[in-house]
Amino acid sequence: MRIQSIEQLFMFEVAKMLDAEHFVASGLQMMAREVGHNGLKNALVRHQAQTEEQIKHLNKIFEAYGLEPQRIPSKTFHTLNLEYQDLLLSLGEPEFKELATALAAEKAEHYEIAAYRGLLTLAQELGKPDFVDLLKINLGQKQRMAKAMEECAAKLIPANV
Repeated sequence: MRIQSIEQLFMFEVAKMLDAEHFVASGLQMMAREVGHNGLKNALVRHQAQTEEQIKHLNKIFEAYGLEPQRIPSKTFHTLNLEYQDLLLSLGEPEFKELATALAAEKAEHYEIAAYRGLLTLAQELGKPDFVDLLKINLGQKQRMAKAMEECAAKLIPANV
């Protein structure tokens, strides 16, 4: 597909974000199973449910155009996952696993925040207030999750550092 309009660019980015959100939903589920810290586990489980809601919001954008939801692979999220897996394999101390998980989740959220801000800019330019509302909900959830992961990471830093 050759992008020739802002609307096509918007839908291309929505399709990439839809793929990213599916990837994140499964990643959060996996992370939550592997951590023991209650605060981190609860935040990951809560955000996994929010991510499912965010997927529905993105699907509504496709439906508003009379289109089936389409996913374009997000190379960024596949790379972030590979980086996280490399990090886990490199950990010398198991006590750092939960800290590394919180930091990886925060990193992913900040990428999503940037992506949603871009989508919001395009939706506003296209004059799509319904899309703006849905995207603002998703962005707010991402911002709160990033903050929660930042706070969780600070609590997980070992006292003997």
